[in-house]
Amino acid sequence: MALSSTNLVPELQHFFNDLVKNSSLNKYKVPFPSDILVESFNQASFIQLLFDDSWPKTLTYFNSRFKEVSRTTWPQRVLDRTGIYSSSSKYFTSDNTSIATINLFNLQSVDEEMLSRLHEYRLDLLDSTTFNQISFLDMSTNISKMIYIYLDLKINSNFSRYNNLDLISDPNSVLESAYEAYLIETMFDYISARGT
Repeated sequence: MALSSTNLVPELQHFFNDLVKNSSLNKYKVPFPSDILVESFNQASFIQLLFDDSWPKTLTYFNSRFKEVSRTTWPQRVLDRTGIYSSSSKYFTSDNTSIATINLFNLQSVDEEMLSRLHEYRLDLLDSTTFNQISFLDMSTNISKMIYIYLDLKINSNFSRYNNLDLISDPNSVLESAYEAYLIETMFDYISARGT
């Protein structure tokens, strides 16, 4: 049976690949996807913002919208990766131009707000006073909740809002599942470094 749509978002595939390959918590339990080279996508996507602990301080913006890339300009690695489902494949990349208007991951305003707070954190501009004015109860999406928990851990050394018996992510959302794996890995590394 043919798929009606097969979307490749190289940023997500690349950063999740890095997470799984470099994981100390779940070594060899989650199969990692094939890598997509950084040259296959633009820098400064919100996906990079979510996963890149080494976010360049020179990237003072991030892109949350995507554009579909014409098949005639796909890099060879993308053509190879999508070859199995070539008739239904689509390739999306983030961009900061007016062409990039697709809200591919259905980000809500609360997600955009928390991405902005995460961006401030990555640029060393978010302090505890500003962060602590944000209420967890206002987080109405899974992504916003996970970003809040991540920032609370990084800024306040608090991970009490995460219940490891109940996953936050929707199992049908690749982005949410990947980001929750990143969040769990970050908490594991933090607790391991404390020695408790």
